[in-house]
Amino acid sequence: MSTGTVDYFHKTSGYGFIESTVTDEDIFFHMNEVGDEDPTEGQRVQFEYKSTDKGPRATTLSIIPESKKENPSDTVEAMAKNKTENNDGSNSLRDNSSILHVSSKDKEHHSQNLDPESVERELEVGDLVYLKLTHKGNSLGNHNPLRETFTLLLGNSICPELEEALIGSTVGKTGQFEVSTIDGTVRAPPRSVDQIDTSWVATLAEDAGVNTLQGFVDASGETLTETELLDATTLREIQASFEQMVEDWELIEYQVVHAVSWREI
Repeated sequence: MSTGTVDYFHKTSGYGFIESTVTDEDIFFHMNEVGDEDPTEGQRVQFEYKSTDKGPRATTLSIIPESKKENPSDTVEAMAKNKTENNDGSNSLRDNSSILHVSSKDKEHHSQNLDPESVERELEVGDLVYLKLTHKGNSLGNHNPLRETFTLLLGNSICPELEEALIGSTVGKTGQFEVSTIDGTVRAPPRSVDQIDTSWVATLAEDAGVNTLQGFVDASGETLTETELLDATTLREIQASFEQMVEDWELIEYQVVHAVSWREI
């Protein structure tokens, strides 16, 4: 377990950097990945980290009890507050270049790269997207305020199908995807009821608002047997024929609640 000092923390977005003697570069962390208790700048922390192609990244983080902040005037936050506009009138804090690979000794560079622009255009590669995820009506988030969400860097190929589905959309988009309970594989979009061989059953399901194969298997008889076209016994037989296909998959609903222009990829 290594120790270091929180050099910067962006409370709203939940990311920050740790300065430590274990590496020449600051260690990036995101609270979605390392824990629930927000640190403050200047606090001493214990952490574990891994090396990535974008620089060191913390995998665990805990605050050392009763650790005190360093001189506030030496923090990035103080530097940002004291920083004035450039001669051309632009704010030097509004710089969208990468913040994931920064020298721990260059705080001036730090302060210029830690306030990414919110996105009000169509989403594109390099945007960091905040997704609110729900499963059967229950939120999957456990942080707040914005960290009741999960983050996804478009173009980073972590969830290629979902990233592709989001590129070109906008904040507010809603949709669904399937995730494997075995290995975490994501299918986006999820398999649709069009895979049902009996076309009239697929049409009946769609008319009832059931558009996915997973949703069809989980649907109650009351949802799909309101007409005389499909009785409960026949419905159960058709559902059973697809149960094995969706057995190890869960249907997740998402909403894009926020996005920032993060870095070039």
